[in-house]
Amino acid sequence: MVNSKKPSTHAKYFYGKNWTKEQDLVFVNMLAWQADLGHRQTNPNRPSRVSLDYACGAVDVFAETSHPRQFYLDRLNVLCRRFYTFRRLLDEPGFTWNEVTNRVLAPKESWKKLIREDPFAKAYRHRGEPMWGYLMTIFEPSDESGYESDGESLGDRTADAVWRTMVTLVYLGPVESHPEVVAMSQAMTKEMSDIARLYPIRQGV
Repeated sequence: MVNSKKPSTHAKYFYGKNWTKEQDLVFVNMLAWQADLGHRQTNPNRPSRVSLDYACGAVDVFAETSHPRQFYLDRLNVLCRRFYTFRRLLDEPGFTWNEVTNRVLAPKESWKKLIREDPFAKAYRHRGEPMWGYLMTIFEPSDESGYESDGESLGDRTADAVWRTMVTLVYLGPVESHPEVVAMSQAMTKEMSDIARLYPIRQGV
């Protein structure tokens, strides 16, 4: 079994000059949250147009940028590729994913065969898919639809989702000890709440 100590190849396959790990995290979080609301296409199982709009808006606010829509469609295609490649990897005989260490173990020949058939699998040669749970939420078919709001408005739920996304970006100490993150999250909350009011989501969109 291979248990390489080489650095992760995620950066080469997942990110790029205009796309950071942090932007990817915000994008995936927002898409997963929208999928939890039941806003997705069913054939193929992908985020709806409005869901993608929310995710694009969140990244633009977070990164203070404005990418064209095609840029985000390309990023969505990368996420889709990550999902299907890693799902295939998990189904391949001889492959084992340790979720605790995030290492994927398999015989050398098994890796060679898989990478030959799907070159993108090389992204997981040394580390597993860090966003697997989120990608399953986004792309796996689901029998569930709708969202239990408990009386919350869409703007409130949007603000909560943005706040949770920002908290995941803080790895050292409580979020309150990072005033710059608090300020950024508050700004994002306002922006996304405004978007929610302007573009209300309807079931089946």
